[in-house]
Amino acid sequence: MKPDCVRMLISMSSSIALSKLAKYIGGKSSRKLSQEFEQLRKKLLGSTPMG
Repeated sequence: MKPDCVRMLISMSSSIALSKLAKYIGGKSSRKLSQEFEQLRKKLLGSTPMG
């Protein structure tokens, strides 16, 4: 396994589309990384949150 690989075991309702779950997880992790590593956000997006 690569050091930057994350594996998750998730239990969810069958009424939720897998694509919606992936979008939700991606958004939450992106927001958390942006908050925790401000220099990363600045490098990727510029000095303001909207670029």
